[in-house]
Amino acid sequence: MGRNPNVVIKPSQTHGVVAVSGWEQLEARSLLHQLGWEWDAQHHAMVPPRGWTMEADAVYAIALLQHHGFVIADLTDVPLA
Repeated sequence: MGRNPNVVIKPSQTHGVVAVSGWEQLEARSLLHQLGWEWDAQHHAMVPPRGWTMEADAVYAIALLQHHGFVIADLTDVPLA
């Protein structure tokens, strides 16, 4: 079984953005950990570190994931049925 290339990023009032799906994959999780992202049980998502600069760091995280072959999707683009 191949890896799922999707990582779903959605807006968060608390953290700016959070990774709600796809982060479970070892490579995606490792890349996010390298950037300081951590598991947040309350949001059931990977969240960026406190004090990060939303625009620059979000763009960098997404670019890094895309560089490694992940497709970034917004939660609104994911069928829920």
